[in-house]
Amino acid sequence: MPSASSNIARRLFPIAVLLCGTEFSFAQLPLARLSTLFPPGGKIGTTFEVAVTGADLDEANQLYFTSTNIVARQRRAEKTGEPEPDKFLVTIDPDVAPGIYEARVVGRFGVSNPRPFVVGDLPEILSPTTNHTIASATGVTLESVVNGRADPSAIDYFRFAAKKGQRVLIECLARDIDSRMDDSLILYDARGRELERRRRGGLLDFTAPEDGEFVLGVSDFTYRGGEEYFYRLAFSAGPHIDYIFPPSGLGGSKGRYTLYGRNLPGSAAAAGLSVEGKPLEQLDVEIELPAADALLLQPPPTDVLSKPCAAALDGIEYRLSTPRGVSNPVFLGLAAAPVVIEQEPNNKPGQSQRITLPCEVVGQFYPAGDRDFFVFDA
Repeated sequence: MPSASSNIARRLFPIAVLLCGTEFSFAQLPLARLSTLFPPGGKIGTTFEVAVTGADLDEANQLYFTSTNIVARQRRAEKTGEPEPDKFLVTIDPDVAPGIYEARVVGRFGVSNPRPFVVGDLPEILSPTTNHTIASATGVTLESVVNGRADPSAIDYFRFAAKKGQRVLIECLARDIDSRMDDSLILYDARGRELERRRRGGLLDFTAPEDGEFVLGVSDFTYRGGEEYFYRLAFSAGPHIDYIFPPSGLGGSKGRYTLYGRNLPGSAAAAGLSVEGKPLEQLDVEIELPAADALLLQPPPTDVLSKPCAAALDGIEYRLSTPRGVSNPVFLGLAAAPVVIEQEPNNKPGQSQRITLPCEVVGQFYPAGDRDFFVFDA
C-alpha cells in the first residue's frame, strides 16, 4: 500500500513539471540591438570611422548597408593590430547616390535591427564638445555638414559668414534619422541679437541683411542630451525644392514640370506663394519618366516616401543639379493613365471641370478654402 508521503509526491510532481515548463518557455537568447551609429552619415567618396552602440553587440565584427557600394571593415588598433570593439572604417563609393540607407551590425547574437545612415555630397565635420558658448562657437563654412550630439542642459554654437542678400538654408536632421533629439535652432547676428528661430525643427531660411558673421545655436527643445541625441546640421546656399507640379506624369513620357523652392538658379519669383512667410521661387524643367516596367529595375527612393501610407506609390526621386550643388529630393509619381491638370475656375458645381475617363487628376488647394469640382460620364 502506498505511503502517505508517496501520494503527496505524485500530486506535486505534475505541478513541478508545469512550473518548470513555464520557466523554460520564457527563456530566450540575447538579441543584437543597434541603438546608434556616429557619425550618422558621411560624404560620397570618403573613408571615415563609425562607432556603434547598442545592447548585446558581443563580437560585433561586421557592419552592412543596404547599398553594396557602402562597405565597412572593423577598425584595428595601430599598436597591437587587434580589432577595436564597436568601431568600423566605412568607405562610401563615389557612385553611391545621396540618400538615406540602412545599416545593421552582425555579431555573436545575430543580425541587429536597422538604423538610418545618411549619404551626402557636402564636406563633413564632427562637432566638438567645447562649443557651448557663443564665444567658443565652432567655425563652419557654407556647403558643409556638421555631425554632433546634444549634451544635457547645453547649446551647441556654430559661426559662419554670409554676404548681404545671400539666402542661407540651415537644416537639422534628427528625428528623421531616428534620433531622440527634438531639435531647436536659433540664429543670432554678431552682436547677439536674435534674427531667426525654428523651435521645433524644420528648415531655417535666412537672408543675410549685411556682410558679416552669424551664430547658430542648436539644442534639444527640452535640453535633453546623450548618445542617442545625435544630429546632422547642413549649412547651404544651394538649391532646395519644396514641391513639384504636376506631382506625377505618365510613365515613359517626357514633359515640363515646375519646381517651387528656394535658391533655384535661373528661377523667377513665385507670385503670392510662400512657406511660413518665406517667399518661394519657381523654375520650369523638363523631365523624362521611365516606363512602368523599367521602374522595376531602378533602386527604390531612399529619401522620400518613408511613410507606410505612401509605400505603394510608383515613382522616382528627382533632384535638381546646379553649379551650386544638388538639391534635396522630391517624389515624382508615375501615373497609370493620362494626367489632367485642374483648371480654375472650378470652385462651384456649375463650374465643374469636365474630364474623360480613364485619367488621373492633379491640382492644388489654393488659396485657402479652395474646393474643386469635376464632372464625368460613366
